[in-house]
Amino acid sequence: MKSKKFKNGIVLTGGIGTGKSTVALFLKMYGYTRDEISNLNPEQLSYGNKKIIKEKRKKIVKEIINKGKLSLEWRAQKKDGTPFWINVDLKKIKIGNNNLILSIIKDITQQKEDAIQLKLYRNHLKELVAEKTKQLEQANETLKITNDNLQLQKEEVLAALEELQNMQQQLIQTEKLASLGLLAAGVAHEINNPLNFIQGGVYAAENYLQQNIETKHYEEVKPLFEGIKEGVRRATDIVTSLNQYSRTDDHDKEKCDIHQILDNCVVMLNHQIKRKIILKKEYTDEKHELRANEGKLHQVFINILQNAIHAIESEGEINIKTKVIKDEKKLIVKISDTGKGISQQNLEKIFDPFFTTKDVGKGTGLGMSISLQIINDHNGEIKYNSVENKGTEVIISLPIKN
Repeated sequence: MKSKKFKNGIVLTGGIGTGKSTVALFLKMYGYTRDEISNLNPEQLSYGNKKIIKEKRKKIVKEIINKGKLSLEWRAQKKDGTPFWINVDLKKIKIGNNNLILSIIKDITQQKEDAIQLKLYRNHLKELVAEKTKQLEQANETLKITNDNLQLQKEEVLAALEELQNMQQQLIQTEKLASLGLLAAGVAHEINNPLNFIQGGVYAAENYLQQNIETKHYEEVKPLFEGIKEGVRRATDIVTSLNQYSRTDDHDKEKCDIHQILDNCVVMLNHQIKRKIILKKEYTDEKHELRANEGKLHQVFINILQNAIHAIESEGEINIKTKVIKDEKKLIVKISDTGKGISQQNLEKIFDPFFTTKDVGKGTGLGMSISLQIINDHNGEIKYNSVENKGTEVIISLPIKN
C-alpha cells in the first residue's frame, strides 16, 4: 500500500497493482500539482457555492458516522474551474487510534453526460411520440369527419336514387293515367254511337207497337222497353262520367255543377259501392256559382271516394254533403265514411308524395298529394279529420260567386 498525507488532512492511498500511483491519478483528475493540492480544502475541490457545499459535507459526514457508509454522486471542480461528475463511495474506518473516512472516487462525467443525453433523447422521443399521437388523433378525427361526410353523401345519393325511382314510377303512373284518359275518351266515344242507335231503335219499335198492336199486348211488353231504356240511361251516365274524368284541358274558370261532378264520380265507382256500402247524399238547394276545372275536380273526388271505399273492410256507410256559406263565399263538400280511420301519425303524412298505407302494387301514394295541389290551384282548402276504428271525414272548401 502506498499513501500520501497532505497538510489539509487528505490522505491518498493506492493499492498494489494500480499501475499508476493514486496520488498521480488524483492529481491528473483534478489538474493540480502536489504542492497545490496540499494547500486545498475539500470545498475547493467541489463545484458550486462553497458555503452550501460546506454545509452539505457536514451533513454527509454525520450520515457516514451514523450509517457507517454512503455512496453518492458529487459535482467536482478541476483547477481551471471545469466542473465534472464523480461517484464517491464513503466508509467509516479506524486505523490505530484514528477514525477516518475512506473515499473511493471515480470520474463518471462521461456516464453522467451519456445519462443526460439519454434523458434528453428520451424526452425528445416522448415529445415526438406525443406530437405523432396528436397528429394521428387529428388524422383520425379528420378521417372520421370524412367518413361521416361520405356516409352522409351515401345517404343523400341513396335518397336521390330513391327519389329518382319514385319519380320514374310517378312518370310511369302519369303516363298510364294519360293513356287511360285517352282510352276512356275513345271508349266513351265508341260506346256513345251504338247507344244512340239503341235509343233510336227502342223509340221507333215502341211507337210502331203502340200503333199496330192492341193496347193490352203493348202493356205486356212495355216493361221490356222500360228496362232497355234504363240500361241505355245507365250506360249514357257512365259514358258521360268517363268523358268528364278523361278531360285534359287546363281551363279552370268554366261554370261547374258540383253535384253533377259528385254524381259522375259515384257512377264510375258504383260497382265498388253497391256491394257493401250504403251511400247517402245531402246536397244543398242554395244557388251558387262555382267556376273550376271539371276534369281535375273529378280526379279529386274520385281519389277521396276511393279512399273511403277502401277504408270500409266489410260493410259501412259513406255520406256526401254540400253546403253554401254565403258570408264567406264558400262551397263546402264533406265526404265521411265509417271505415277503419287513420292514425294520428299517418294523418300528418296524408298529403306527402308517395305516402300510402295500401299494400305494394295497390297504390302510388300520389292521390292526395295531387288532390291537395288541385284544390290549392283553385284557391280552396282540404282538411282531414279521422279517428281510428271510427271513420274519416274530408272537408273541401271552394270559393264561389253569389
